[in-house]
Amino acid sequence: MIQQQVAAEVENAKSVIINLRYIFTNNEKKRVLEKSGIDVIHIINLLSILENQILVPDKFMLNDKFLEIIYREFPRFSMDLESNIARYQNDTIEFGANNVLEIRNICQKLLSVLCSLTNNNKKLFIGKSYNSETYYEQQISELKSSKSKLEKQLSELQKTKEQLSEVSQDQKTELQQKENDISQTKIELAETLSRLSDAEKELEEKRKQEDAQKNWSEKIESTFKNLSSLLDPISKEYSRLSTLYYIYMVLSGSIIILLLVLEIILCKSLSQENDYPQLLEYVPYYVPIPISGALLWAFIVQMNRAQRQLVILAERIHHIKYIEGLLLSLNTLAPNIEDAVKRINSAMDKLIKGHLLSQNIIHDEESILNEERKDALPIDIVIKLLETIKSTTK
Repeated sequence: MIQQQVAAEVENAKSVIINLRYIFTNNEKKRVLEKSGIDVIHIINLLSILENQILVPDKFMLNDKFLEIIYREFPRFSMDLESNIARYQNDTIEFGANNVLEIRNICQKLLSVLCSLTNNNKKLFIGKSYNSETYYEQQISELKSSKSKLEKQLSELQKTKEQLSEVSQDQKTELQQKENDISQTKIELAETLSRLSDAEKELEEKRKQEDAQKNWSEKIESTFKNLSSLLDPISKEYSRLSTLYYIYMVLSGSIIILLLVLEIILCKSLSQENDYPQLLEYVPYYVPIPISGALLWAFIVQMNRAQRQLVILAERIHHIKYIEGLLLSLNTLAPNIEDAVKRINSAMDKLIKGHLLSQNIIHDEESILNEERKDALPIDIVIKLLETIKSTTK
């Protein structure tokens, strides 16, 4: 039971010491204490020594006086240091100087208590001799050491007091610099917010332009998609003419191949004869030649006719696709949607006007006949050719 009570007392005392030591190990508080001229490392070492002493129950036994100092003085030191450090961080420069002196006084008292607790264990722990010569010599040595430290700290306090005016002036300069930095930062922040607002407006405007361009592109594509349905007859005629063109081309090639085969057969037959036969005997073999020539001529004429019509239809289909691509390019490459709409409307007006003008062209009889002659068979040329051959054979 006694051991449990001692263990509880040790834990409680340890907790109080740890809370006090936190003030000297925290970075912000430690910085304030060091600016005040406090030997933070020395106090932390004394607190660690004290903590190690209470954790060795075999050598030391806690008594009421020790616990009273721990539970009463240490929390008070903690509260006083916390409040003065907070005031030093928040108050003006003049009041901050007063807080420095107060912090020094508190730390001086704390240092005295710690020196008393760590150096006079024999007064605070049971089981030690109080009247031995060694004890008094040790006490005198420790008191002299404490006296030397106190005198040194007092001298430092005097020097700090003399330097407070200079420190205050430096702090005022630093504070003014901070205020200037804050003002400059506010100006830069305002400029950044202004640029951010402008960028957001430009982005919103760009999105509107892109949406409008997309809408117009969809309208153009939809319009030409509907117009493409009107091109189905032309597309079907184009496919039919393409088929005819390739059929005539294949037939022409087949006739040429047949003529070559026939000539090879005739040449081979003649080479096997000892004497040249009569011409009349081979006349039946030459009958397919003029027939093939006439068919070849007709196929070539029809192939040329289909090719010419294919070119005309392809030009019409390409013209419509080209107009669609041109309008989409105007919509995409225009600097803004207003300019794009203006250009598209102008282009559409010119296209419609040009189409109406082309429809109003009057075709006379001679132009119609010339167009028909392009697809007609050149019979007059054939007749002239036959007459020339006949005259040369006479």
